[in-house]
Amino acid sequence: MTNKKKIKYVIILLIVMTLGIWIASRWNVWFGNPEEPAYVVSKTPTRILLTMGNSGKNSRAVSWTCDTVLTEAYLDLVKVGAADTSHIKAQGQICKSRSGVSIIYNAFMDFLTPNSNYRYRVRNDSVASDWFQFATHRDSATSSCSFIYFGDVQDGDSNSVTKSLFREIFTKNKDIDFALFGGDFIERPMDKYWEMGISSLDTVATSLPILAIPGNHEYLKGVTRKLDRRYDYVFPYYLDSKLRKNHVFTFPFGNVRFYFLDSNRDFWNYYAQRKWLKRELDKSSATWNIVVLHHPIYSLKGSVNGLLVRAAFESVINKGDVDLVLQAHEHGYGRRATHDEKGNLTTPIYTVSYFSEKGYALTFGGDYDRWGSYYRYYQKIEANADTLSLRTYTSEGILYDDIQLVKDGETTKVLDNAKNIPMKVDLPETFIKQKGESKYQKAKAIIDEWKNENGVK
Repeated sequence: MTNKKKIKYVIILLIVMTLGIWIASRWNVWFGNPEEPAYVVSKTPTRILLTMGNSGKNSRAVSWTCDTVLTEAYLDLVKVGAADTSHIKAQGQICKSRSGVSIIYNAFMDFLTPNSNYRYRVRNDSVASDWFQFATHRDSATSSCSFIYFGDVQDGDSNSVTKSLFREIFTKNKDIDFALFGGDFIERPMDKYWEMGISSLDTVATSLPILAIPGNHEYLKGVTRKLDRRYDYVFPYYLDSKLRKNHVFTFPFGNVRFYFLDSNRDFWNYYAQRKWLKRELDKSSATWNIVVLHHPIYSLKGSVNGLLVRAAFESVINKGDVDLVLQAHEHGYGRRATHDEKGNLTTPIYTVSYFSEKGYALTFGGDYDRWGSYYRYYQKIEANADTLSLRTYTSEGILYDDIQLVKDGETTKVLDNAKNIPMKVDLPETFIKQKGESKYQKAKAIIDEWKNENGVK
């Protein structure tokens, strides 16, 4: 064997060994799942959650967990001011996870009337919950819609901070119609995190519709990822709306139509979701169209990230009269407008947001107009006949971003009201303790360079 061939084989061997070591080091990150601690669920109804049904804006569903043995279960419903009580039979589903069993029940209320107040309770055999109350929306083609959007929550050891923040946010925003979570509502598909996630909502869980899309943290890792079995029954509107195993859902609310996608699915499933989204957008007569998915179409990290998601959905969204795209996953804040041929801001507007204690340093790789990091953010979105406003707040209630979309005939104007609001992109002191001095200096250099180029102090 010649020396050239020997060198060639040695190089190939080194490449294979390096690749193998790298794959081995990442194997658990890509495919490993932490063990789920053994658990025992309550023998009385718990984790009661009000959400949307499948039959339009005045349809509601309730999910709850109770014991490990199926029983006769009902939702008792009373319209305030009426004498009769409806007894809606619930369906229970045995949900076996890696370390335990729970029964999750669903009851659907498909005969509600608009602009009405209802009281309800759930019961398993003779064991009943307390009574709760909710209201339905005004039924009008021009009626408004107001909701709060949260990105990743992902509470780990404790939900006490999140629970306190939620309480403050929902107290300040009693006028909203529902709350929407953009994936990674829980840290991992484990019973303790389901308990933590729903309990963090406190009394809001039973009185305000809570909606969510799946995030990667609700999935079990593997060569083929699988969504935690409990997810469909906690958020039962997916039971009838799924496209095979793709968790898609659309519903109208006021003058807005929402479209939920599941970007966590293996990429070969995107084509079915793409066809579904195009078909639903083509049918829409709503004033405003809002798409929600977990992984950003335009990543905060640059054009290489999210390439498959962008290839699947970008053109359908940009051509489909979509006004707003709500995203999460990357634990930073970004807001990006589309630009027309003259360079004016137009729709769709893309936002990335998160509500987790875990923030990531920005690399400014994406083409975004506004950035933010190391805050918990939430958006309050209000839509009426001709104006949609999106205001982003920090968890302390400080206004961080403010835009308005105004319908003017066939066009939509975008008004950026946040030009005088300072952008916060610096790293906190805790970053050094978490990541080390070298990573801190590297991240700081990127931030300083961006600040110098953009005149940010």
